[in-house]
Amino acid sequence: METGLRLENARLAKELEDAQLDLDDARRSRRDLQQQLNLAQQRVGQFSVDCDSMRVRAGFERGACMLIIAESQSLYYGLD
Repeated sequence: METGLRLENARLAKELEDAQLDLDDARRSRRDLQQQLNLAQQRVGQFSVDCDSMRVRAGFERGACMLIIAESQSLYYGLD
């Protein structure tokens, strides 16, 4: 019986060690993904600011930009 308990104890100790390693790996992965998300959010924010700035400088509203794109496509494809 004592041998069985020692074996069970060793198995549980190994299982705990594996779980700790998995947890450490998951924390590292989460940290890396969080950093990637933060960088992506910063880029999206900067793109938004750049787009707004370009729109203001060009003097166009969203609808006007879309109209120009639609008109240019119809001219290109000869849809007049």
